[in-house]
Amino acid sequence: MDGFARSPVCSACGCLRNTCTYCSRANRAASTRASGTHLVYNNWSSYDELSDNIPLTEALAMRELDELLRLKNAGVRFDYYMMDAFWFAPGGGYRTWRTPNWPNGPDAWIKKCQANGVKPGLWFSTNTLVKIQAAPAWKDSLNKDGSAMSLSEGGFLPDFMNVLQYWYDHASVCSSLTS
Repeated sequence: MDGFARSPVCSACGCLRNTCTYCSRANRAASTRASGTHLVYNNWSSYDELSDNIPLTEALAMRELDELLRLKNAGVRFDYYMMDAFWFAPGGGYRTWRTPNWPNGPDAWIKKCQANGVKPGLWFSTNTLVKIQAAPAWKDSLNKDGSAMSLSEGGFLPDFMNVLQYWYDHASVCSSLTS
């Protein structure tokens, strides 16, 4: 040895490790995977029905998914696509999608996420009613003014657990159709 420390040379591009975009991106991605970190895209920023009156639609969500996949193909890591608030029909108890905005329901979105290695996720409010009516099973969990629900009293929590199972099972069926 000549007394100089040698840096490993990248087998992909020949640079000294961590000096090029490829190597630093690959090392960050490997470090993130090793740490158990999950990277989530949340689509709330693409619409805001509470202030801007920009509705969440199937077309908007699919455009956002296309952009997420473009970035993923360029090396940006995404594990989940979180569908934020207002995907649900106001009277559906989180079991149905808003048909005017999602005429075909969620299946195309779910399948495209899964086919590209992205797990689809859904946002649920677990204590307040924002643009959703209380399902019949939730009525005895409501507070006095009917604006919030209890997780420890009444039928909301058991029904909500059924909702989560419903969507888990639904995504599993979509997954088997894309395999």
